[in-house]
Amino acid sequence: MKIKTKHFGEIDIDESKIIKLTQGLLGFDDVKEYALIQLDQEIPLTYMQSIEDQNINFIILNPFQFFKDYNVELSQDVQDELEIKEPSEVAIWSLATIQENLEDATCNLIAPLVFNIRTKLGKQIVLHNTDYTTKHKFVPQTEEVEGG
Repeated sequence: MKIKTKHFGEIDIDESKIIKLTQGLLGFDDVKEYALIQLDQEIPLTYMQSIEDQNINFIILNPFQFFKDYNVELSQDVQDELEIKEPSEVAIWSLATIQENLEDATCNLIAPLVFNIRTKLGKQIVLHNTDYTTKHKFVPQTEEVEGG
């Protein structure tokens, strides 16, 4: 399937990489189909491109790669809505915001994206009663890297 993108022009997408959101993302309620594009296997970021609007795209990441203690509990309603039958079907992603200075890049841990990798259904949920925020830095600061 060919889709148009703002950053890459027209590209060919494997239809198995398309996720259908049961509800749009916060602020993008009407946009529900996205292609997941892994640009580089060495970079832990994935491009989430709207199928419906070439100008709508996001960078997402697997939060567990950066935050080992991250915890997301799915309600039974969410599991039913996404037709989740086994925990192995679940993929959790976070929206990332990349800044000019990479050390200022953040990700949203309070409103993760939940995908059923079997059914290709997804949904953004909002976690309650948590210390997570919309702006967690995920790139180690220079001092942290040098200091060990």
